[in-house]
Amino acid sequence: MRVRVEGFKGDFEIELEGLEKLIPELKDIEEIEIDNLEFDGEILLELLSPLIREAVKRVVEEKLPELKLKELEFPHTIREVVIGNTEKGTRKYSVKVGGKKSIFEIGYAIALDVFDTKIKLPKAVRDAYGDLLNDPIEQAKAIEEKKMADLIAFHMISIDVEGREPSEAVKTLKRLLDEVGMPIVVGGCGDVKKDVALFKEVVKVCKDEGVVLNSATLESADEIGKLAKESGSAVISWVQLDINQQKQLNKSIAKYTREIIMDTTTAGFGYGTEYSFTTMERIRLAGLKGDEDLAYPIMTAGSNAWGCREAWMKDTILDETTWGDRMIRGPIWEIGTSLVSILAGADLVLNLHPKSAECLQKLREEFKVVV
Repeated sequence: MRVRVEGFKGDFEIELEGLEKLIPELKDIEEIEIDNLEFDGEILLELLSPLIREAVKRVVEEKLPELKLKELEFPHTIREVVIGNTEKGTRKYSVKVGGKKSIFEIGYAIALDVFDTKIKLPKAVRDAYGDLLNDPIEQAKAIEEKKMADLIAFHMISIDVEGREPSEAVKTLKRLLDEVGMPIVVGGCGDVKKDVALFKEVVKVCKDEGVVLNSATLESADEIGKLAKESGSAVISWVQLDINQQKQLNKSIAKYTREIIMDTTTAGFGYGTEYSFTTMERIRLAGLKGDEDLAYPIMTAGSNAWGCREAWMKDTILDETTWGDRMIRGPIWEIGTSLVSILAGADLVLNLHPKSAECLQKLREEFKVVV
């Protein structure tokens, strides 16, 4: 049977085989013509959707030849990196990232951001942690006790914000290692010279703890690569959305260690996100196809979502609508950013809000992923 509809934003036709079985009264009718259609959209969908589904089902079952679906296979596997040393170090457990064999394989570890000094944070984050933000070690302890995440991402920005000397700053890191048993990603402030000086002190207290040094750039690859090798640490290899530079940086670090995790750069949700996740996908595909310089795990900073005003700004009226409750909106923005990257292949996710991490944990359970 053919249904012809005229006057509905352009004419169209629908071929519905088997319709007479669903509506016996129509068995002798070959065509229904509807002119100048006026309808309630939901009612139309309710009427036509079951019919269309049945028609498609019949075509698949009766008209198409038997199909043999072949699973897409890749010749190589992404390198696995273990974070946290339980044998030589004092970590209570280890976390593995990478090791994937397919672009469709989902698996990720979750880290929550902790800063070694007080900084201005979004209100939603301040309210979530409360007084714990007064002491980074107490904050990390709460994360561990409540199992909010798999790792701590400890950002040592006091060397820049307060001008603290690296030898002084690592005292807080030493306390963290002594009082918290979770695997740790140790971050600097983003200034290459300051970070190199910092990591020289970090490896003295983190030797054989299996931490991750975050991060090495093209400018600091040799120095940080050597430090990672000497201390048994992994390295985050950071470039800004450039595959060729990523290959170059990975090659430089690999002269010293193959314990590499790539940070390809993550744009906040809605701000160039498509460029971020397509870069991740291209890198992951290249690694699975055999490019050894790109066959490493990928890290994503979902916390970059808080750089978008939509995540943190106060509610305002815009075009007779509202932004919505920012206490909920911020975590949702962060979850969206993280999830897009996860689906593109990210193996390690950094989050700022504990509710974001909680949601990603629940999603991981749905994906049936074991960390």
